[in-house]
Amino acid sequence: MTVELQHKQVHSPSETSRRDFLAQIIFSEDRKLLPHQIEQAIFAIELKRSLNASETGTGKFLVAAAARILIEQEAGHVVKCLYTSPKSALGQFEQEFIDRDYRTFVLRHGNDAIPADTDTVLVANSTMLVTHREQLRDWDPSLVVLDEASAFKTATAARTKAIYGDALDGVGGIIDEVPFVLAMSGTLAPAHNGELYPHLRALAPAALLDEARSHHAPTCL
Repeated sequence: MTVELQHKQVHSPSETSRRDFLAQIIFSEDRKLLPHQIEQAIFAIELKRSLNASETGTGKFLVAAAARILIEQEAGHVVKCLYTSPKSALGQFEQEFIDRDYRTFVLRHGNDAIPADTDTVLVANSTMLVTHREQLRDWDPSLVVLDEASAFKTATAARTKAIYGDALDGVGGIIDEVPFVLAMSGTLAPAHNGELYPHLRALAPAALLDEARSHHAPTCL
């Protein structure tokens, strides 16, 4: 199920042109974006930091790829993208990016160094986020995509702090000052709703403030 934020309508002067542009993109194996994927990609760009909890199999990877292409289209140049994925899927995502002619480097080992000419896509698993935290901040990506973001559900985990910062507010984390962040998972909170906290604290703190206010509203007599 998509989180509530993803259902909101996008209102932008360029909304129609964005839809038309995304509808023309052809991915590998002649795949084109479905209407819901176009809407989610546009909304991710509008919101800048967002959560996508669409069900497994609904094409969240294509949403992320489309968001990146749209960012590049509107920026007028190639942008750096950090893509985190489970270790088992690194090869798959590497090939997807290569198919789009992006210069791609996969961080596989703790002693790997980011090549100086890597200016398009870095793919890394959550362990590499911890070992390469400062390098990845210095690399200065314009887009961070957290695939299977449930890996960052534990507030005290080193990988969660590496991506979201020690206080989970983004400051000092890899996403600090990154213009666009998209966290994706069909199971963002697999055990209980409290596992949403790190994501909301880092990406949608206003949602937490609104919820707190609703539970502490003054009583009218």
